[in-house]
Amino acid sequence: MLPPESDIHQFFCRQLLNIYPYQLERIWQRVVYSGQGEAPESINTAQAMQDIIGQTPGAIGYLPAPEKINKNIRMIAIGEPL
Repeated sequence: MLPPESDIHQFFCRQLLNIYPYQLERIWQRVVYSGQGEAPESINTAQAMQDIIGQTPGAIGYLPAPEKINKNIRMIAIGEPL
């Protein structure tokens, strides 16, 4: 997950999940505190997100439409590119 103040995270939450970033944070807090799961790892930049997704089997993340994508990543385009 990118930082809550990131434009990409804001877009992901508001346009694709139809919730505010603080609502997503509360959902993850509830999951963690109830013992039902772990919160996603926080990643500082879109490039770091792409690198981690490419190196971690089964990883899922969200990115703006990149000009060059790591060959180890399968991309699914959703909505309008940022």
